[in-house]
Amino acid sequence: MRYLSATSIFVLIPLFLSVLLVPVDSFPYFPVDSVYRPLAILPLTSVIFYAIFSGRLNLLGVSVAVFSLLLGLHSIATTLIYDFPTEHLPKSLTTAVLLAIMLPAFSVIFNPRVISPKQRRFVLGAASFLALVCTFIFVLIQFLSSSLGMLQDVSNEITSLFSYRSVGRVQGLSGEPSQLIRNTILIGIFSIFLNRNTLRVISIGMCFFIVLVSGSTYGYLLIAILIAVYIFLFELKAIANIKVLTVVAAFSIFLSYFYSNHMGSYSKNKIDKVVEVVGNPQSLVAVVETDGSIFQRVMNPYIGFTSFGLENIFGRGLDTYRYEYPDQILLKYEYAIEFDTVENAVLGNNYITPKSLYSKVYFELGWFVFCLMIFLYLFFYFRVLRTRYETDKHLLRFSFCLAVVYPINTDSIIFFNYWVLVMILFSSIYYRSRLF
Repeated sequence: MRYLSATSIFVLIPLFLSVLLVPVDSFPYFPVDSVYRPLAILPLTSVIFYAIFSGRLNLLGVSVAVFSLLLGLHSIATTLIYDFPTEHLPKSLTTAVLLAIMLPAFSVIFNPRVISPKQRRFVLGAASFLALVCTFIFVLIQFLSSSLGMLQDVSNEITSLFSYRSVGRVQGLSGEPSQLIRNTILIGIFSIFLNRNTLRVISIGMCFFIVLVSGSTYGYLLIAILIAVYIFLFELKAIANIKVLTVVAAFSIFLSYFYSNHMGSYSKNKIDKVVEVVGNPQSLVAVVETDGSIFQRVMNPYIGFTSFGLENIFGRGLDTYRYEYPDQILLKYEYAIEFDTVENAVLGNNYITPKSLYSKVYFELGWFVFCLMIFLYLFFYFRVLRTRYETDKHLLRFSFCLAVVYPINTDSIIFFNYWVLVMILFSSIYYRSRLF
C-alpha cells in the first residue's frame, strides 16, 4: 500500500481492530449486561468522531444514526404506553447508543470517497486472516485440553481472560461454541474471498478444523442452512457440480469420524436429537418437551411470533419480551417449567430472549418493521443479482445469505457480524461503486 491520507488512517486502523476483535464476543469487562458483549464495536467510536469533525458523515450515516436513536425513543414510549417496569430501559438505551456508533461508522468505512476498494480489501483481508489464526490457535489449545487433557491451565486462563463464562467445551474466544461458529463463518468468508492463493487455502483449512472440533450442533445446522440458502438463491446448478459434492462428502466423512471418536456426550446427544427430528418430524413435539435447550431454540421464537396478533403494529419495545414470556409459559407450556432456565425466567430471576432476531423484531418492534425488514431483504437480493465486479459478486452473495441465516438463531440487536453484512449490502446500493 502506498501513502495513506489522515482520513484513511483514522478509518482503516479502527476497521482493522474491529475485525480482529470479532472473535471476542463475551468480553468480561464490556459495559453491557448481556450474553453478547462484543469488543469489535469499541474501535468504531474513533470513526464516528472523525467523521463528524471532518464532515465525512453523509446522508446514509445520518439516516442509520437517526434510526438507531429512534429505537431508544421507541423503547421509552412503549414502556410508558404499556406500563412496563423500567428495568429493561438501561439495556435498551445502551443498545440504541451502540447502534448509533456502529451503523454510521460502517457507512464511512464503505464510502469509496474515504478509502479505496484496494485499501479496504487489504485491511479486511489481513485483519480477518489474523483473527482466524488467533481463533485457530485458541481452539487447538482448548481441543487438546478437553480431548487429551493437555494444556488445561493455559486453556482455562485464555477462556477466563476473553470470556465471562466457560462452557467446558471448545469455544474459542467466544462465550459458547455456536457463537464461535458464527464468528468463524464471517471472518472465514472475508479471509477466503479477500485473500489469494496460499492465504486462501490456509483460511479454508483453519475454518474446516474450527468447525469440525467445535462440536456445536447449532453451528453445524447454521452452516447447512447457509449452504442450502446460497445454492437455492444463486447456484442451483451447483447441486450437480462434482466439486461441491466432493467437499460435502469429505466434510461428512470427517464429521462422522469426529463424532465417533472425539465428540463429547453433550454434542452427541444434541446431534442425535436433530437427526431424530429430521428423520421423523413428528418427534419434534416429544423432543421439545424433554430437552430444555431445544425447547428454547424452537419455542422461544414461536412465542415471539404468536403472542400478539395484528394489533402488534409497532411492537412492545426493545427487551420487553421478558415480560410476556412468563405469562405465555404458564398459559400454554406449563410443562417447560421443569427446565431450569425457563423456570428462572418465569420467576423473574433470569433474563430471557426470543433466540431469533426475526422473532425479536416482530415482537418488540412490530409487524410493520418486520415487513420492512423482509422488503429490504428482497431489495438486497435483486441488487446482488446485478453485481458485476467478481470479488464483490461472491462476497455480496455470501453476505446476503449470511444476513438471512444469522437471525434464525441469534437475537442480539447489536450483533456486529449481522450489521457489517447489512451495511455492506446497503453501501453497495447507496454508493453504486466497487467495494472491494
